[in-house]
Amino acid sequence: MMVNTISGAIFFHLFTSLGVVHVVDAAGDTDRGALFAMAYGIWVCCVVKLTLEWRARSSPQRWRRPEEHAMYPSPLAMRRRLQRALFATALLTAPLGNISADETKDLKKDAEGIQVLTQAVEGSKFKAVRATMTVETSVSGLVALVRDTSACAEWVYLCITSKEHRVVSETEMYIYTHNDLPWPVSDRDALFHVVWEQAADSSVTMTARAVGDSDINKKRGVVRLKDALTNWTFNPVEGGVEVVFDAHVDPGGPLPAFVTNMLLIDAPFHTLTRMRALALSGRYDNAHFDFLKAK
Repeated sequence: MMVNTISGAIFFHLFTSLGVVHVVDAAGDTDRGALFAMAYGIWVCCVVKLTLEWRARSSPQRWRRPEEHAMYPSPLAMRRRLQRALFATALLTAPLGNISADETKDLKKDAEGIQVLTQAVEGSKFKAVRATMTVETSVSGLVALVRDTSACAEWVYLCITSKEHRVVSETEMYIYTHNDLPWPVSDRDALFHVVWEQAADSSVTMTARAVGDSDINKKRGVVRLKDALTNWTFNPVEGGVEVVFDAHVDPGGPLPAFVTNMLLIDAPFHTLTRMRALALSGRYDNAHFDFLKAK
């Protein structure tokens, strides 16, 4: 049954549009098809095992002469030897899953005026992601958009709810967010300490850092993020505002390759795409904040 299952999987990956999937780990590195190679190795071992068992049944031990027993072991002995070989193969192929870290900045996507890049972070096995674009709008409008927690699900990819937990001032607050990850992965949530500030060059930065020791709004079956940092930077430029999104998140456990790829590439890209559409809708054109000073 195992041979049939793996044979079908190999056929569809080699002879259909699926292709050989390169697994991407939580740090954004690829295994260069190592998972497929391991599956193929298991298929070969299964075929060898079936062949040996078939030959053993075709030549029962009782038909052999005593002097042949040492040269031709019994089917039980052959099975045990094969099991040891399979175990050794698993040990030898296991290191293929340990993907080496890439220390260089890597452009992952460049489309529709949005660039998504990843970069290694010293002392962390998880990569940071940066996404950039330019929008024909105002800084105050973008600040209002990000501060509007009720609109989170409209533009932040995977966000299903966000709300203010406590407002300290116009530039400091605590925000709770809940992100919906695809089954069978558990959802993630976090309580963020958010701080806004304006620099001398008129650029505005929002820094949101997860409050790791908080149990506020903690829900059963949802993984609380304890190590997460995100930044929004809005730089006034000719014809609009340059938007820079930076994030470095420890997902709190291993994730499937398609989810890791989603978080590192798809999520920031779709988030900026929806952010631009909402910013151009006119909803926040009249926004005003006292901490934003005209330079």
